[in-house]
Order: sequence, then structure tokens, then C-alpha cells
Amino acid sequence: MRTDRWKLIHFGEQPEEWTFYDMRKDPDERVNLIAAPEHAERIARLKARIT
Repeated sequence: MRTDRWKLIHFGEQPEEWTFYDMRKDPDERVNLIAAPEHAERIARLKARIT
């Protein structure tokens, strides 16, 4: 799932994995923000759109 700023990736194989990036601040996708509590609500909204 990609918006103009955020990128959420779901790897469905076992073990299931998610990654989340701020493409404005981190266009090279070096810092995975999936566990950052300040992004939990945003991640949940994006996950709902793809699952």
C-alpha cells in the first residue's frame, strides 16, 4: 500500500512480516517504522485497506 508519503509492505509468507516507511523522510527505506507507537493508528488504517 502506497500513499504520497507512506509505504506499507506485507510479506505474507511465514513468518508474516510488515514494514512501514515514511517516503518523504526516508526514500531509501532504511528505517522501518512498523513498531513506532506514534504511527500505530495510521498503520492500522492502511492495513485495513489491504487486508
